[in-house]
Amino acid sequence: MYGLKQAPRAWYNALKDFLIIYGFLNSWSDTSLFVYNRDDIVAYFFVYVGDLLLMGNNDSFMNAFKIVLALKFSLKDVGSSHHFLGMEILPTNDLFISKQHYVRELLISTNMQDVKPVSTPLSTSCDLTPTSDAPSCDIREFRPIIGSLQYLYLTCPDVSFSVNKLSQYMQAPTEILMKAIKHLLRYLKGTLDHGLHLSRATDLSHNILWFWLG
Repeated sequence: MYGLKQAPRAWYNALKDFLIIYGFLNSWSDTSLFVYNRDDIVAYFFVYVGDLLLMGNNDSFMNAFKIVLALKFSLKDVGSSHHFLGMEILPTNDLFISKQHYVRELLISTNMQDVKPVSTPLSTSCDLTPTSDAPSCDIREFRPIIGSLQYLYLTCPDVSFSVNKLSQYMQAPTEILMKAIKHLLRYLKGTLDHGLHLSRATDLSHNILWFWLG
């Protein structure tokens, strides 16, 4: 199946059919998410290409599901998840998700690892509106940084507005915009320990497992 134009769609449909038969429901808001909710058993199954993330409140169900899944597909169980799609999953009494490692690599790749942090994502005194006489910056440098920043939306919602604003000038970036990007990177340097703390309302023990399909 690999190498065919319709391989991704065929692979997703095959996995989707299997999950629905097993009792999972496909999320309306995100087609990559499947939810199982029966008899006080809750499980979440997330699909990203060949990577699968499973979380649930019942170990017996999860172990049985893994066995059936492995019989249907070529599966490698890599155990508890610590990193997924660039996100760090830190085990606490609840769940803490961050991108500290990702941000550190971004700062190193842009030579911003030793900069002085700032307290805001964007400077309030900076006008980003392009003008005809504004000096342009290297578009080959601007676009990759913007692309990397877009992966921070999930765990850094505080920068979503800034990244969205800067992304509007991808066609003809200026030195002022590059300065704004560096300001945003300085903000990220000062918030490396920030992330999303997800707590549960009930006393459920959720385990997260990561699979790789190949």
